[in-house]
Amino acid sequence: MAPWNLIRADRGWVLIDWDAAAPGSRLWDLAYAAQSTAGLRPDRPVAESAARLRAFADGYRLDEASRPALAAMLGRRARAMYDLLREGAEQQREPWARIWTEDGPYWLATAEHLDAHTEAWENALR
Repeated sequence: MAPWNLIRADRGWVLIDWDAAAPGSRLWDLAYAAQSTAGLRPDRPVAESAARLRAFADGYRLDEASRPALAAMLGRRARAMYDLLREGAEQQREPWARIWTEDGPYWLATAEHLDAHTEAWENALR
């Protein structure tokens, strides 16, 4: 779930873009949703991102035992998006090739940023 996969329709908000839907862990999905909806990105101050992450986890009512795992999963999940786009571009699959060209550097920088600040995310989620 990401903001760019929500559209407003007459019946309300609709979630689109199910092409990557597959069995997986709740934390894997939460890491993507947290990164995208809380705006955890390199151009935002870490303290602000940490507060947004805390608000996201609190709003979701994420249990205390899962919070350290979420903090550790953030960078790994963003790197998986980077890898998906890179592989899609190498295989000339759309829309991944186009998105790789437009957003590949963003996803790499975001993954590195999230990994570099895991301790800040852990502290925010305590």
